[in-house]
Amino acid sequence: MARKRAKTRTIIRKVKVRSRSRKSKGIFGDAGRLLGAGAYGAVRGRLAQAVSPLLANIPGGAIADEIGMLGVAWAAKKFIGGKVPFVADMAKAGMVIEAAAIGQALSTGALNTGQVQTARGFR
Repeated sequence: MARKRAKTRTIIRKVKVRSRSRKSKGIFGDAGRLLGAGAYGAVRGRLAQAVSPLLANIPGGAIADEIGMLGVAWAAKKFIGGKVPFVADMAKAGMVIEAAAIGQALSTGALNTGQVQTARGFR
């Protein structure tokens, strides 16, 4: 007697485990990062002039501009970067550039906090 054919078919496969890095390289990889940094540098001057009335109220001495532009770059990455990948590359580059400028000001003591630097330190 012939075996009765089942109405459903069962398929048994061995599933390969594939791993993929979640770390994205942006829109064009490393070239996109360079393009984003160049675009941020081109836009920064005009953007700083546009938001300078708001940045005047930030207490920070000589680095108030860098603090404000770091905030602008962060906001651009958070709110626009998910929709437009090139803006995310620009914002990441902007955050790195502004953080580097703040670090340089901190290391040289150019905070302009009212203290005077002498040969023996601050007074």
